[in-house]
Amino acid sequence: MKRCLRWINYLFLILSVAAAYCYDRFGGLTIKTLNASVFMGLGLINSAYAWKKRRFNPVYMLLALAFCMAADVTLWFAFIPGAALFAVGHVFYFVAFCKMEKFRAGDLIPGAALFVPIGLWMLLWQGFNFGGGLMQGICLGYALIISLMFGKAAANYLRTREKTLGVIALGSAMFVFSDFMLLLNLFAGAPHITDTLCLFTYFPGQCVQAYAIYRLTEKEQHGKCNKSAL
Repeated sequence: MKRCLRWINYLFLILSVAAAYCYDRFGGLTIKTLNASVFMGLGLINSAYAWKKRRFNPVYMLLALAFCMAADVTLWFAFIPGAALFAVGHVFYFVAFCKMEKFRAGDLIPGAALFVPIGLWMLLWQGFNFGGGLMQGICLGYALIISLMFGKAAANYLRTREKTLGVIALGSAMFVFSDFMLLLNLFAGAPHITDTLCLFTYFPGQCVQAYAIYRLTEKEQHGKCNKSAL
């Protein structure tokens, strides 16, 4: 079972790249929904395994995946509600990361180091056209949330050097890069390559986080993740 599930995870990771290509090539709400179903499906499979083993409670990770899937669909119709759902999803990721390693004030440093230059760039660069202060404020708020989410993931890994937490930090970094590409594409008139890079890091990045549920379930508990908190 363990070996089979590992290969299922690898297959879904490959499938996420193929799905990103299909959406980049053909577009459409149906294909986008199917793409989101890939990482959500993998999250459900790994969560079922986690609950069966009773080593790791994946509820916050699963909620994060679910809100991101809902955001993917909602963005097709309206940007602001979709961005709000993504923000909630990243808040759930942040909570999940805090359950893995207790939050400390120093965990804010990596997130701040990321947000400050990005925030200043969004405020000062004339190349951005947000169409008004409201949209600019929404984008800044979202940038703060995703920066704090990545910062906590990075801090967890830097503190423990545990490989599974490194996988989670990688997935979080892929989110940041993906959203950065989307920002340039939507509000700075950047070429289509930025949209392509967004897709090819976002969908696999979500699958990386879903894969982390499997790794967290399988890894031996040596105090590097707080099992009682999970």
